[in-house]
Formats: sequence, structure tokens, C-alpha cells
Amino acid sequence: MERKKLKILITALVIIILIAAGFLAKYYLFQKEEEKGFELDTLFLKVAINQGGSSVNNVKIINTGKKQTFLIKVIELDDLIKPEETSVELDPQEDYSIKLIVNGKDKEPGVYLGELEISAGNKQKIPIILEIQSKEVLFDSNVNLYPQGRDLIPGEKLNAEIKIFDLAGIGRDNVRLTYFIKSFDDRTLVSASEDLVVDGKLDYSRSLDLPKNLRLGNYVFITTTKYKESFGTASVFFKVVEFKEESSSSNNLIIIIITLFSLFFLVFLSLFLYSMFYKDKLLIELQNQYKRELRRQRELIENKEKIGYTKLRGEAERKEYKREIEKIKKQRLKELANLQDKRVKEYNHIKKKSKGNQLKKQLNAWRKKGYNTSVLERKYRIPKAEDIKKKVAEWKRKGYDISVLEKRIKK
Repeated sequence: MERKKLKILITALVIIILIAAGFLAKYYLFQKEEEKGFELDTLFLKVAINQGGSSVNNVKIINTGKKQTFLIKVIELDDLIKPEETSVELDPQEDYSIKLIVNGKDKEPGVYLGELEISAGNKQKIPIILEIQSKEVLFDSNVNLYPQGRDLIPGEKLNAEIKIFDLAGIGRDNVRLTYFIKSFDDRTLVSASEDLVVDGKLDYSRSLDLPKNLRLGNYVFITTTKYKESFGTASVFFKVVEFKEESSSSNNLIIIIITLFSLFFLVFLSLFLYSMFYKDKLLIELQNQYKRELRRQRELIENKEKIGYTKLRGEAERKEYKREIEKIKKQRLKELANLQDKRVKEYNHIKKKSKGNQLKKQLNAWRKKGYNTSVLERKYRIPKAEDIKKKVAEWKRKGYDISVLEKRIKK
């Protein structure tokens, strides 16, 4: 009987601490967010156009406060990007898509930085990266930072992987690569240029030490590839944040309460929740394996599409190529989804009849095996530009109306 009372007391105490921690976290940690009164669907905006080209981009505002008027303006890039409306009034919970009209005019190729400022009592700013390339790009690049998706801290090493592509099939030749880090207040941290020999494709990496006294904020790692009159651009956005935030007394109180609650929760409930938590964690890992493969397949198809697209000239060729690429992408992703469904079913079967260690063993086996996409990539091959040209040429030879074909492809 005493043991039962103790269990009831412990359960009640856990619930009280959980509710108290929730109220405190809501008051101290989320109060500032709620005071903003509106949300945006974009963290930063990246736009790429050819010299003299134009585009239209949208950013959505969601009014989470009372009825209010929003002021919209572009900072630093106001000569290149114009909002369709400079102010808009929204009712509570109403949303509005800001239309940004981008016009390259006679601006020289390069990467230009600015911000979209939206204010209604308080302000939010969205960083804007505008890449302007030459009208014809013969060599282009792609850049990624590793590890991906993680903010950096002052003094940390920035690792960049740069891939340079020969889009026009020029062959072995020299290309001028320039890379630099720039902030949105127009400061350049690093700038260097190198002449590299590219033969079809070149993988290139660079590691740079960020200054220890670097200001916190938003930055962009930029690369440009120059070859004769061709000018290609690539960029990647990243943040520099504090390693250890100086806490106020109220924040320290929250940390203490959350820490005590976590210890209490782990001591009395870890055994009860262990099995469910452990197996769900393995299922998440299985899903992450699938997501990584999906991302890899999309990147692979997009890179090959980018190379093939520049080799096509006619509108019919390009639209037919686009249609073929989309079909291949759907087929590959469908095959991967089917394989994932089989693995999830097998996972659930093992989960019902065995212990967690067998699940972990099977998950490790799947991790080592991967998705064997070589068979998938042979079965659903990316079309070659030459094949598309032959197909369209054959249609013309047989007397097909290509303008009608293009209307069909747009659907």
C-alpha cells in the first residue's frame, strides 16, 4: 500500500514540475517570439538570374497579432529588387504573399547581398542573396559547407567543398576561381583567386579559419568561375553564433528548473519509457537513412540536369528534356519509397516479435547495404542531351507540329 502511494506521489510531482517548466519556458523563452506579431515563411532568399534577366519571387507574411499595417522595403538591393507593394494591411491570422520583382538591368555579373525589411511596430529582416551570371555560362560551380546545416562560431574552421563543371564540353582548360566570405553589411572577410585546370569536372576543397573576434550574424561563402566572357556564380548562406550565451538571472533559473526536472524525469521514468523510446529512435534513424538517399538522388539528378540543359538550344528540346527528367525523378523516388515501405514493414514485424538489439542489428545491416541505387540508376537513366536532340529532330523530320508539341509538354 505504501509503495502504491509513493508511485502516485511521484507521478503527481512529475506532472506539477512539467506544467511549471512549461509555463516558465513559455513566459521567458517564447514571449519575445509572440511579441513579433507576425511570421514569415522564409529564413533567407536566394535568387539567381542571367545578366539582364529578371524573375519574380514571393515571401509570405502571416499576421499572428491584431489588425496592423506592414511596411515593406528592400535594403541595399533596391535598384535591383522592387516589392510590388510597399505596405499592406492585414487582419488577424490573414496572410499575404509579398511579390518581389527582380530585374538585372545592366548590372555586371556577381553576387550581391541585401535584406528584405518588414515592419509593423517591430522589424524582421530576411537576408537576400542575388546571383547574376553571364548570359552564357560555360563553366559553373556548386559549393557546400561541411558539416551541413550547422551554425559556426568565431574561431572555428569553415570547410567548403567546391565542384566546378564544364557545362559546354570545352575540355581541359584554365578557369579562374575566386572565393570569398562576405557579410550583409558589405564586409569581406576572405578573398582569394586561383587558376585551376578543369577537365570536365573538378572537385576542390578549401578550409578557412574564421577570426576569433568575428561579429555574430549572417554571412555568405561565395565562389565565381571566370572563363573568357563566361561568368558563373555559386553561394551558400551560414550564420555565426555565440558558443556560450551569457545568461541573465532569469535564464539561469530556467536552466536550473529544466535540469532538475530532467534528472527527476530520467530517474523515475526512464525504465518505464525505455523500450518505446529506444525502438522509436531506431525508426527515426531508418527514416533518416531514407531522407538522406532521397536528398542524394535529387542533388544527383539536378546536377546532371544542369549540365545537359545548357547543351540544348531549341525550346522544344529543352521542354522535352525537362519532361523526361521529371519522369525519371518520379520513377526513382517511387522505387525508393517502395523499398522504404518494405523496410518499415520488416521493422514493425521484428519489433513485434523480438527485442531492441535485433532491431539495431537489422538497422546497421541496412545502413551498410544502403539502397543499392546503381541498379535504380541503370534502370531509370538520365536522358542525354544528344538523345533529346535526335528525338526532336525525328519529330520534325516526320512532320510533327513542334509548336503543338510544346503546348502538350506545358500541361
